[in-house]
Amino acid sequence: MRRTMLASILVFLLSGAVSAYDLSEALDTTLSFTTDGSADWFSQTTTSYYDGDAARSGGISDNQDSWMQTTVSGAGAGSFYWKVSSEGGYDYLEFYIDGSLWDRISGSEGWQQMTYTITASGSHTLEWRYTKDPYVGSGSDCGWVDKVEWVEGGQPPPGSLSEALDTTLIF
Repeated sequence: MRRTMLASILVFLLSGAVSAYDLSEALDTTLSFTTDGSADWFSQTTTSYYDGDAARSGGISDNQDSWMQTTVSGAGAGSFYWKVSSEGGYDYLEFYIDGSLWDRISGSEGWQQMTYTITASGSHTLEWRYTKDPYVGSGSDCGWVDKVEWVEGGQPPPGSLSEALDTTLIF
C-alpha cells in the first residue's frame, strides 16, 4: 500500500504537473502564469540564463504546440530572455501580445534578450508558444524562457537597444 502511494505521487510529479508558482519562480517574476496546449510548460534546472532555473516548453509531437501566458495591466515595458533548439525554419518559439505575433526564433539559438513596450491601457496577454510542423524533429525540440520583467508605465529595461536610442520602438 505504501509503495503504491509513493509510486502514485512520483508518477504525478513526473507527469509534468506544474503550478503557477513553479513557473513564476523559474521565470524570476511575481507575475502569474497559465500553461496549456498539447503539453504544459514546466520549471527545470538543466538550462537557464539567470538564477539556475528557467521555464521549458512541454514535450510535444509533430503538429502540436505548448504555450504559457500571463496577463499584465496598463501601459508598460518588459523584457525576457529566450532560446530555442528546433528544426530551423519549421519549428518555432513564438512571442505574442494580445494574440498578435511579435517575434519568433527557430533553429539553434542561444539566449537572447527581448524587450517590448505596450503603450495602450487596459489588460494585455503575453504568450510564449513553441510550435512544431507536421514533419521532422531536430535538436532538443523545445524552447526556454527566463527572467521575465514587467514595469507598469515603465520604459524598456536598462541596457536595451531601445534605451540606447532613446526610443520606445522595439528592436
